[in-house]
Amino acid sequence: MAKLSKEDHRQSPRSGDPPAALAHEYRRTENSVSSINYHFVFVPKRRKPVLVSNVAKRLQEIIFELVQEHNWRLIALEIQPDHVHMFINAPTDEAPSKIAMWVKGRASAIQNLDKY
Repeated sequence: MAKLSKEDHRQSPRSGDPPAALAHEYRRTENSVSSINYHFVFVPKRRKPVLVSNVAKRLQEIIFELVQEHNWRLIALEIQPDHVHMFINAPTDEAPSKIAMWVKGRASAIQNLDKY
């Protein structure tokens, strides 16, 4: 069985740590220690370059809100005109399919409401 070093037992990242350091943070519950990171890539329909200016800013705000609501740790977020890369650390009880559903569903609903 692997032993955890003192460095592994850090509860929160040090200020100034690069995003890669956040990827190695462990989540602790009463009965487990875990570090599960997911890399999501979202693409708009037909890969149209629609994620620009205000749309990109609003999408970033939506993702930040979801990160806070669900207790995820956002390691990296890159919004390009035709795709989004999101690298997060999530609790073990949240399936990757649910995370994608929440992000895409909330973004789609709010973006559609903002149109009208």
